[in-house]
This record gives sequence, structure tokens and C-alpha cells, in this order.
Amino acid sequence: ESCRLPCYQVSACLQGEEFAIGVNGTRKKSRTFVFSSDSEKVYSETDSVSLGLSLPLTAPTSILTDFVARTILCKVDVTVRTPGMKSYRFLTVQFPCRVVDSIPEDEMIENGLSTEVENKLLQIKWSNEGIDGFQKVVSSEVLSDLNMLSLNMLNRK
Repeated sequence: ESCRLPCYQVSACLQGEEFAIGVNGTRKKSRTFVFSSDSEKVYSETDSVSLGLSLPLTAPTSILTDFVARTILCKVDVTVRTPGMKSYRFLTVQFPCRVVDSIPEDEMIENGLSTEVENKLLQIKWSNEGIDGFQKVVSSEVLSDLNMLSLNMLNRK
């Protein structure tokens, strides 16, 4: 019980970042997008928090070329306070969301996606590098689960 930090608020957002990549590989942030955000205050009797985020249909896709990189991130901030301290701290977790173009209608079947499309989605490989200097904090098992969840959501159409 003494290891627990009291939580006061949870907030999350979907944000995009676009980088120009120089000839020598240097990255310079050229644009930032915020697509959706939500927050909820947490009270001592709160057991869980549910936040709703949405990505507009017009959102740009994730890309990586020799000259430009565009990533979409989900960022979660948890506001906590160490017992005995007056100031608050933020615990932040962020992970990439791969945004792709919509699936062509001919690749859809009556009850979801064709087997070929499902297999392609399951083969998506996530980079082992950090994002913009942040270390990778999401394990490959979690990324695999996120792939499966995305596939499940696509099949519910």
C-alpha cells in the first residue's frame, strides 16, 4: 500500500508529428497535429478510467521516406503526487499508432476482411527504435496485441 502514488487525473491525446529528414539523417520537426484529447479526474474511490479518442477520417497516414517521417502517437499522462510532497508530477506513456489508408472495398468480405488482408496486417513490423529520442517502452507482445485489436476492430465493420 505504501508503494502506491495517489492519482488525481488521467489525460490522453492522439497527436501527429511530421519531420523533415536532412541528407545527413538529421530530423527537424516541421508540423505537429492534435487530433483528439480527453481527460478525467480521478477520485479516491475510482477503480478505473475510460477515455474516448477518435481519429478523423481526414487524418494523414503514417509514412517514412528518405525525406519525411510522419508518426501518429497516443500519449497518456497520469497526474500523481508523492505522499508528503505538495507538488504534482506527470507520468507519461506514449506509443505509436500506425495509420494506413482505408482498405479497398474489393478486399472486404461480408464478415470483415479477406484472409489475405488479415495476414498482411498481422505481418506489420514495428520499429525497435524509439520515437523522437524516447526509448521504446512497449514490448513486442503488447504491439502484437495492438495489431490483433486493430484487426478485430476492422472486422467489426
